[in-house]
Amino acid sequence: MRKKIRLEQFTCPSCTNKIEKAVGNLKGVNSLEVGFNTSTVVVEFDENIISLKNIERVIKDLGFVIK
Repeated sequence: MRKKIRLEQFTCPSCTNKIEKAVGNLKGVNSLEVGFNTSTVVVEFDENIISLKNIERVIKDLGFVIK
């Protein structure tokens, strides 16, 4: 499954690395594109292993707000 997550308060380029490390290392995540200029995260994942809700929780735990 491929989903786009829109973020608020995405203001620092180093934030991209935070998300890439945290979400990219999750079991079941196959690919990840973090767009600093677009404030989006596009994630491809195996929904039999991890849910979108769990991915969003990891992003929120990093301090980001999802639109």
